[in-house]
Amino acid sequence: HNYTFSVRLCNFLSSCGEAMHRVTAVDSTIPVLALPGQKIRSITRKSLLTVQAAVTVSSCSSSDIKMVFKYDWSILQNDQLIEVKSVSKDPAVFILPPYSLKSDILYIVSLKVTIL
Repeated sequence: HNYTFSVRLCNFLSSCGEAMHRVTAVDSTIPVLALPGQKIRSITRKSLLTVQAAVTVSSCSSSDIKMVFKYDWSILQNDQLIEVKSVSKDPAVFILPPYSLKSDILYIVSLKVTIL
């Protein structure tokens, strides 16, 4: 279902402003993912690479529901998937040990989160 909200306000001088916002309501719960920190990070080879995920879920339900998530991390180099494994025990945190990546190369870290 799509809903559109429109607001129009006018002041005493008859100067008006208007805003509109569209909202889509879905029947399923969708996780919202954030990777806090800089979008582009620069590290040395001798440093750990750590990326932490923050996942939230909005629900229309008033009850507190505990959700379990599946985290699928991947790293791309020149549009090619590379085989590296996180050493983190927490699936929401991706940690690569020092010297896992080559220097002077742009890597793209991606995360797909699904609700189990």
